[in-house]
Amino acid sequence: MNPFYLKSFFIVFLFLISFISSPSLQAAKPMEEDGPVSPTSSGKGHSVEVEAKEKEITFTECTIRTIAGNTARYATLEAEFATQIRLNKPFGIAIDNQDNLFIADSKNHMIRKVDVNNRVFTVAGTGRPGFTGDGNWASLARLNNPLAVAVNSQGDVFIADTDNNRVRKVSGGRINTTLGNRIGYGNQTYLSGPWGLALDDQDNLFISHMYTQIYKVSPTNITTFLNDHAIARNLTVSSVYPGYVFYTQMPPSGEEIIKGMSTAMRDIVAGVHNSPGFSGDGGPALQAQLDGASGLAIDDQGNLYVADTNNHRIRRVDTFGVISTVAGNGVKGFSGDNGPSTQAQLDSPQDVAIDSQGNLYVADTGNNKIRKVTCRLVSK
Repeated sequence: MNPFYLKSFFIVFLFLISFISSPSLQAAKPMEEDGPVSPTSSGKGHSVEVEAKEKEITFTECTIRTIAGNTARYATLEAEFATQIRLNKPFGIAIDNQDNLFIADSKNHMIRKVDVNNRVFTVAGTGRPGFTGDGNWASLARLNNPLAVAVNSQGDVFIADTDNNRVRKVSGGRINTTLGNRIGYGNQTYLSGPWGLALDDQDNLFISHMYTQIYKVSPTNITTFLNDHAIARNLTVSSVYPGYVFYTQMPPSGEEIIKGMSTAMRDIVAGVHNSPGFSGDGGPALQAQLDGASGLAIDDQGNLYVADTNNHRIRRVDTFGVISTVAGNGVKGFSGDNGPSTQAQLDSPQDVAIDSQGNLYVADTGNNKIRKVTCRLVSK
């Protein structure tokens, strides 16, 4: 059974048991939410109601702002703070266990790190495309169109060095090829345009690449987790759904869907077969249209976020299987900083990530910026 719906059935079952066992059979008061507030759109930049009192309504309000990338003439490749640097098609993003943000700055051929104080550092790449540097300092190595980045529990950084057909690893400041070009596990592994990376709680690395496969790489071996006719574009894993890999499919398969897959089963989570477009907010995700869906992330409550690239939106599938927009108004462009996230304009967002506080990060690729969606409780 689809893990989203299985979790929903469990929640409803517990609610019914609690209601029936109540001595007074009075309506239960809304429970206060534990942990971070998840961004959920109501179409006006605010989320659904989470608590009602006699004279007061408490709800979440979500705002968006730019935290990295600057398109002004004075912006440079290197700067002290992330809001001062010039990004060029930031594609994949990741958050480590210290809430540092990592950016695959694809057309600058660099990997950036932004710490919690907004200071920016170069992890790998010189800004010039090519392939050099294995065994040496990563900041002196050349990359070629890196599209994804992931960070393990030890702080090692994995890079999808896409146009070099390799996955490379930065550890202790030095870079080496981990997989690709017949390197790794008996020298039998080829990669073709690695696109997505994800790490699970055991630091197993999952890789999607253009030959329709998803590889699972452990410290000791490599296995093919998916071998399908449909091309897996990007992927994510989460301890909320152990054993599952969630991935988006891309043309030429024409699927425009999100799937969740374990070794035992495969389920569609969102989207309609061969029907790109935009529809479905507020209804079942299985009946909603997506267009060019790319990056994925899952929060601690089990909600799935997707960069709906060609719709210029970030959408959420909650644990009841309902889809909604959490950022972007569907109009390609740039606007809305410091305002409601659902009224802002995005341009072809490619990836999403979530930090330990539940804040949502967006690779606003066409705008050459990284934007952050933050939610807070508001009472009226």
